[in-house]
Amino acid sequence: MKRINKIKISDKYLKTKWYVKLFTTVLIFAIIVMITVLIRFYFYVNKETGSAIPDGNIIADFDTVKSNYVIFRSDEGLYGVKDVNERQIIKPQWNNIYFLSGGRFAVEQKSGDELSIGIIDSDENHITPFVFKKINLIGKNFLSADFKEKNGFALLDTCGNIISDKVWTSFEYDEKNEIVTLTDDTGSYGYKYENGILICDNVSFSSRIDNYNVSYFTDDRDIIKNISSDKMYSIFNSACIYFSSLISGNTNNISVITNEQFMKSLSTDTLFDNCIVKSIKNLEINNTDNLNEYTFSAEITYDYHDGEKTIENLKSLVSLNFIESDEYAVTLKSINKEEF
Repeated sequence: MKRINKIKISDKYLKTKWYVKLFTTVLIFAIIVMITVLIRFYFYVNKETGSAIPDGNIIADFDTVKSNYVIFRSDEGLYGVKDVNERQIIKPQWNNIYFLSGGRFAVEQKSGDELSIGIIDSDENHITPFVFKKINLIGKNFLSADFKEKNGFALLDTCGNIISDKVWTSFEYDEKNEIVTLTDDTGSYGYKYENGILICDNVSFSSRIDNYNVSYFTDDRDIIKNISSDKMYSIFNSACIYFSSLISGNTNNISVITNEQFMKSLSTDTLFDNCIVKSIKNLEINNTDNLNEYTFSAEITYDYHDGEKTIENLKSLVSLNFIESDEYAVTLKSINKEEF
């Protein structure tokens, strides 16, 4: 057997391994530097644009690209707006700024410990007063602006224009048909925004008379347009007062929906004497040939009792005639009853 005196190990492998280690080290260092730069860049950009932390109490910026504006933050921590040429559009004096459509902005300002929101344009003109505490997007066409000092919200378009003078309490949005249904203490109103115009698409009212509910709904745009949703509610509410007065026998209540001229005949009506009303349904509101007059009709089911005589499930169509009035929105003028 041949004896081995020396074993020679080549350093070629060791040299290769050393280069691999060096390359790996350099690569890791480069990655760390790149991550550091990206993090610093991220925070720098967000500091300049003021968009690092989206505020859940206000709509997100949705017109930034079209506007070519950039939000920046001053050394004092207040926000302003510049254009792409670094020209100052909005002075840095706001606690927060968010883009609306049409070159408008929702801006937040602090007074004491309270924040309030208003709408301004690119010339810093105030579009709305600073009376809101929260603004959110509804679908594609509307904004809800919650009031600071009272319960409820205003309806705005996406440019920040107030497009309804009512204070609403809740809403639902039909994304498919782009209809927002708004509710207040009078009822529910469905709206669409078409060609920059707010159009009432449907109305729904309900009231409780005696022990049952009375409901009215229409999605006939022509009727809503010709009468107006506010007047329709006035007619509905007056009709409910009238029916409640007749059923309870307290016809003095009719005085709040009519005038002295018609009060005498209306208060002596005995349409439901000896009757127990069971339902009031199939409500309709319409114009008459005279544009200043309106009719409210309802199908009334009732039982008649007179001594030993009882007739159940009688049905009548009762029509109420209203006219426009200076004293009231509408005045109950007369009634008509037709037996089925």
